Amino acid sequence: MMIAADKIKLFNAFLDYPLIDAVKAIVEDSGVVAPRVWAYPTVVNVLGAVDYLISRNSSYAIRGVLGLAPEEAERLFSKSLIKGLVFKRVDQKAVLISSEMAKALGVEVGDAVEIWGERLVVIGIYSSEAMSVVKDFDGYDLTPINPVYYSQLNGMPTLAGQYVEMPRGLTWDEVIVVPYGLIKERGVVASIAVVLRNASRVEEIAKRLAYLLSAVVYVAKGGGVVAYGRFPTQAVIGWDMMTVLFVITTLSIVVSMLGNVKERESEISTFSSLGLSPTGAMLMFITEFAVYGIIGATLGYFLGWASSKILRTLGVLPHYFVFNYSSLAIALVMLIVVLSALAAAVYPSYIAMKIVTPSLERRWRVPTKPRGDRWEIPLPFKWSSEAEVLGLLQFLKEYYEKTASVKRTYTVVESPSLNPESKMLRFKVRLYPFDMATEQEVTVKFDESEGGWRGVLILRRVQGLYSIWTGASQYSFLDDLRKQVLLWGTLPSLEKRKYLPPGRR
Repeated sequence: MMIAADKIKLFNAFLDYPLIDAVKAIVEDSGVVAPRVWAYPTVVNVLGAVDYLISRNSSYAIRGVLGLAPEEAERLFSKSLIKGLVFKRVDQKAVLISSEMAKALGVEVGDAVEIWGERLVVIGIYSSEAMSVVKDFDGYDLTPINPVYYSQLNGMPTLAGQYVEMPRGLTWDEVIVVPYGLIKERGVVASIAVVLRNASRVEEIAKRLAYLLSAVVYVAKGGGVVAYGRFPTQAVIGWDMMTVLFVITTLSIVVSMLGNVKERESEISTFSSLGLSPTGAMLMFITEFAVYGIIGATLGYFLGWASSKILRTLGVLPHYFVFNYSSLAIALVMLIVVLSALAAAVYPSYIAMKIVTPSLERRWRVPTKPRGDRWEIPLPFKWSSEAEVLGLLQFLKEYYEKTASVKRTYTVVESPSLNPESKMLRFKVRLYPFDMATEQEVTVKFDESEGGWRGVLILRRVQGLYSIWTGASQYSFLDDLRKQVLLWGTLPSLEKRKYLPPGRR
């Protein structure tokens, strides 16, 4: 079992020594508590933060010191020791070094080395290759984290100033291993190992440790590792009493919002005649209901606050009653009011879309197909008088002479000519892309029939590609012309008179 902090967030996640006593109190006689202490050099030179292990004939630069309990050291180095033994006491002045380090220093087991002004006896020599395959329960190396990842340890800008997902430990040739009692004052507790004598109590003790400590407990179990931790949760109580009130409030809001749907049908029809799209009708209702919901929730909040003040002043509420401004229930009620208003907008939006476009079509389509280079499209409107037809033709003539002479998808290349006698407007248009030179002759013609005047739009391809002539640019031109005809129908009578012949105004 191993208790560890987050080694990525190194400097706010170290454990402390009182925690060791707490773990011992929980484990009691069921096992051995073995702290792991890291110590780093305090001297900075061109190589970074290093200390020197000094022998009689040489010195060796180290980057960290690992302090272990004798019980854990015996388990860890049982198969990697080449010579010697492990230390037996937490305050024994002994050191374990790698074979590479022993070779560089020219020392053997029993020789003395010096670090930080203290003489230590080389009690064992281990193989760094054998120890390099040993990993901790949390997946990190057992050795101290390499200072190169942290400028606070390295004493200079690091190689990896950015976030490191998996910081690596020092190699076993860069650290020495001593009893943790020797570096207790200068080191930090990185993790705590617990070796239990009775495996049946592993889960019980792990859960107790995870619950009482602000750390993660890792347990070797069934050939794998299980992590136990304490995570904050929130419990909400009393909502069963509020559910009925919330449902009644929601239904009241929805019913009151739906009550005016029938009254709005004539209004929707008016907007439809002005060219309002089904999407526009839907957004109109959703926006309106959202405004109602937000304003209603805000006014309700302040009204509730004012009511509590008044009732407390009148003595209806006790003097110690305090309005909870940040209550979750208040926020939830305001949210329910807004969501109820938006939910109530669904049905009116659907009705509005059906009124604007009763069929399944949600986009205007050209009702006919071209025949060769000629395309006749009937205008789906009827006019009652010859004067209104002449006024519409004059209105279209003015539009294509000025406003629509240059559009994004088409441009007028020949000015419109109006023939009042034959009720005909004719002009030429070039479709986008303009460099393909796709031109057409446009004729808007009206003929008298039973019940009034009906119009037809005649398109004749003059030059250019057939695919462009029947493509998206053509649809844009036709849809724009259709909307202008719709706009003419919505103009006031006084505005229409400006376009009528002088003798018919």
